[in-house]
Amino acid sequence: MTNEYEIKDELLTRGYAEVTISDVVKNSVRMTGITIRKNKDEIISPCIYITDKIRNLENAKAACDFIERRLVRSQDPDIGDPCELISKENILKRVAIGVQRSSDQELIKRSTEFEGIEQFLFISGDNKDGSSWKVKLSRALLDNAGLSENEVWERAEKNTFSEENICIKPMRSIFEEILGKLDDPNEYDVPMYVVSNQKRLNGAVQIFNKKAVKEWAGSHGYDTLFMLPSSIHEVIVLPVEVSSMNFEELNLMVRDINACEVNPIDQLSDHAYMIDLAG
Repeated sequence: MTNEYEIKDELLTRGYAEVTISDVVKNSVRMTGITIRKNKDEIISPCIYITDKIRNLENAKAACDFIERRLVRSQDPDIGDPCELISKENILKRVAIGVQRSSDQELIKRSTEFEGIEQFLFISGDNKDGSSWKVKLSRALLDNAGLSENEVWERAEKNTFSEENICIKPMRSIFEEILGKLDDPNEYDVPMYVVSNQKRLNGAVQIFNKKAVKEWAGSHGYDTLFMLPSSIHEVIVLPVEVSSMNFEELNLMVRDINACEVNPIDQLSDHAYMIDLAG
């Protein structure tokens, strides 16, 4: 077993110019992160979260070997120069809106009509190993790129809420994707729907795609929805008109799911909400 200070010392012996240990808040969850710079003048540098998997490796050498393999695998093939990553053109091309628990992080963010949930701006991309990376935007990054908040929010809304991006599926179809053909389809034929994006990654924000959600609900004859914030990646909606559960029962369901199934860094809220689409 090893700790972050032993890892830092080992990384410095491997020639990295700067290794910094810091407390990092990720969706209101405090974690230990190590920021690694090959050169001290690097603008963007990776932050590796020191998870139990890393701590439980036999020694600092094994931990650093693991970290370096992750760094190599996670390079975005489309971004060669870190300065290009935070250029005006790249930010406007990639910027999107995400949602998380309300926080005191110094980000470009705004509150929402759902108490305890905020929207924030980020850029993201795909890594060589099939995983993805994400950088939350701050005032400093926008100033460096010569961008205003209004301009970036406007572009982010266009990128995020494009017509082809939202995905609303019956819960049954999600079970079919996971389990394959169901022996008894009626067992999972519940009046619940999953709202996300096509990748089901950082997709819970699609519940704010109000035009698309309202059109979908109207096509099914629904005026009011219960919204269950299952994670930052997706939410579940349940039409009030066909629900057999009351609000308190739904609140309990959200809390139980968070406690048993959702990683704390992916949790969005601990209670349900109601959406009135009639207005």
